[in-house]
Amino acid sequence: MSKTQTLVWTIVCSSGGILCITIGLGMISPACFIVAAAFGLRWGFQLMRDYGLSHAVDEAAPDNTELTSAITTPGSHRLFVPPQHPSTLENR
Repeated sequence: MSKTQTLVWTIVCSSGGILCITIGLGMISPACFIVAAAFGLRWGFQLMRDYGLSHAVDEAAPDNTELTSAITTPGSHRLFVPPQHPSTLENR
Protein backbone atom coordinates (compact mmCIF):
# COMPACT_ATOMS: atom_id res chain seq x y z
CA MET A 1 0.00 0.00 0.00
CA SER A 2 1.47 3.34 -1.00
CA LYS A 3 1.77 6.38 1.22
CA THR A 4 -0.95 8.15 -0.75
CA GLN A 5 -3.41 5.27 -0.35
CA THR A 6 -2.63 5.06 3.35
CA LEU A 7 -3.22 8.79 3.81
CA VAL A 8 -6.50 8.61 1.87
CA TRP A 9 -7.73 5.72 4.07
CA THR A 10 -6.75 7.68 7.17
CA ILE A 11 -8.82 10.64 6.03
CA VAL A 12 -11.76 8.43 5.00
CA CYS A 13 -11.82 6.56 8.33
CA SER A 14 -11.53 9.81 10.30
CA SER A 15 -14.36 11.33 8.29
CA GLY A 16 -16.43 8.19 8.87
CA GLY A 17 -15.86 8.45 12.61
CA ILE A 18 -16.89 12.10 12.64
CA LEU A 19 -19.96 11.28 10.53
CA CYS A 20 -20.94 8.47 12.91
CA ILE A 21 -20.71 10.82 15.88
CA THR A 22 -22.74 13.44 14.04
CA ILE A 23 -25.62 11.15 13.07
CA GLY A 24 -25.78 9.45 16.48
CA LEU A 25 -23.93 6.18 15.88
CA GLY A 26 -21.51 6.73 18.73
CA MET A 27 -20.78 3.02 19.17
CA ILE A 28 -19.25 2.71 15.67
CA SER A 29 -17.14 5.87 15.78
CA PRO A 30 -14.39 4.53 18.12
CA ALA A 31 -13.77 1.66 15.69
CA CYS A 32 -13.44 4.17 12.85
CA PHE A 33 -10.99 6.25 14.85
CA ILE A 34 -8.93 3.19 15.84
CA VAL A 35 -8.64 2.13 12.19
CA ALA A 36 -7.81 5.73 11.22
CA ALA A 37 -5.09 5.81 13.89
CA ALA A 38 -3.64 2.52 12.58
CA PHE A 39 -3.52 3.88 9.03
CA GLY A 40 -2.08 7.15 10.31
CA LEU A 41 0.70 5.33 12.16
CA ARG A 42 1.48 3.27 9.08
CA TRP A 43 1.64 6.45 6.98
CA GLY A 44 3.97 8.05 9.52
CA PHE A 45 6.28 5.02 9.57
CA GLN A 46 6.39 4.95 5.76
CA LEU A 47 7.18 8.65 5.68
CA MET A 48 10.00 8.35 8.22
CA ARG A 49 11.39 5.26 6.46
CA ASP A 50 11.53 7.04 3.10
CA TYR A 51 13.01 10.13 4.73
CA GLY A 52 15.75 8.02 6.32
CA LEU A 53 16.44 6.14 3.09
CA SER A 54 16.75 9.33 1.06
CA HIS A 55 19.25 10.76 3.54
CA ALA A 56 21.23 7.49 3.60
CA VAL A 57 21.46 7.53 -0.20
CA ASP A 58 22.57 11.17 -0.17
CA GLU A 59 25.30 10.42 2.35
CA ALA A 60 26.46 7.27 0.54
CA ALA A 61 26.70 8.94 -2.89
CA PRO A 62 30.26 9.89 -3.79
CA ASP A 63 31.07 13.51 -4.40
CA ASN A 64 31.53 13.79 -8.18
CA THR A 65 33.53 17.02 -8.01
CA GLU A 66 36.39 15.26 -6.24
CA LEU A 67 36.47 12.43 -8.79
CA THR A 68 36.53 14.63 -11.86
CA SER A 69 39.23 16.90 -10.49
CA ALA A 70 41.50 13.94 -9.64
CA ILE A 71 41.06 12.29 -13.04
CA THR A 72 41.52 15.40 -15.16
CA THR A 73 44.64 16.68 -13.43
CA PRO A 74 47.77 16.70 -15.58
CA GLY A 75 49.93 13.60 -15.22
CA SER A 76 47.14 11.46 -13.83
CA HIS A 77 47.48 7.74 -14.61
CA ARG A 78 44.23 6.57 -13.04
CA LEU A 79 42.61 5.76 -16.39
CA PHE A 80 44.65 2.66 -17.15
CA VAL A 81 43.46 0.60 -20.13
CA PRO A 82 44.97 -2.87 -20.16
CA PRO A 83 46.53 -4.10 -23.42
CA GLN A 84 44.22 -6.24 -25.51
CA HIS A 85 45.11 -9.78 -26.43
CA PRO A 86 45.38 -10.31 -30.23
CA SER A 87 42.90 -13.20 -30.19
CA THR A 88 40.13 -10.92 -28.89
CA LEU A 89 40.73 -8.48 -31.74
CA GLU A 90 40.24 -11.19 -34.40
CA ASN A 91 36.73 -12.05 -33.19
CA ARG A 92 35.38 -8.58 -33.87
